[in-house]
Amino acid sequence: MPIFEFGSSIVVPLRIVEQVFDLGALLADDDQVCHEAALFRSRFRDDGERKPLDEYVAEVDGRAGDWLADIDRARTAAQ
Repeated sequence: MPIFEFGSSIVVPLRIVEQVFDLGALLADDDQVCHEAALFRSRFRDDGERKPLDEYVAEVDGRAGDWLADIDRARTAAQ
């Protein structure tokens, strides 16, 4: 499995995570369409050009705090 390290960040390609955990099977059809659109936005710029890896990593790092907060809220709700 390709794993990339950038400073203190570790990146695993999303397609591999989806395959390993079979995440596509968990999504309803409408959710799948939204998910695929989000994947496209994460991989390509508005002009359709593929994003360089450093731009993708910067976006992931920028969203990481929100994702961690979502995980903490879900854990709290599950207790």
